[in-house]
Amino acid sequence: MLPGDRLLCLLLDGGQPGDRFRHWPLHVTIMPWFRLPDSSAQLARGLTRALQAVPAITVAADGVAYFGPRRRKVRLLEESSVLRGIE
Repeated sequence: MLPGDRLLCLLLDGGQPGDRFRHWPLHVTIMPWFRLPDSSAQLARGLTRALQAVPAITVAADGVAYFGPRRRKVRLLEESSVLRGIE
């Protein structure tokens, strides 16, 4: 990662914008890595305003897979028409 790299995800066990961790907690990736020079706080404020009218959704983990060149173990989500409708 380089300065300005961002990832939008929902941490299923809670967390705050800008949190750092050594091992990723259980999360749902909303938008994969992208570059943005603005601060995490500014991005979080903008997203909070933009997403206020979006209703909450419920997801459930169901299964395991292996991801990336290091074959890291990841949890899969249950099939959901709500998730398929997000674009």
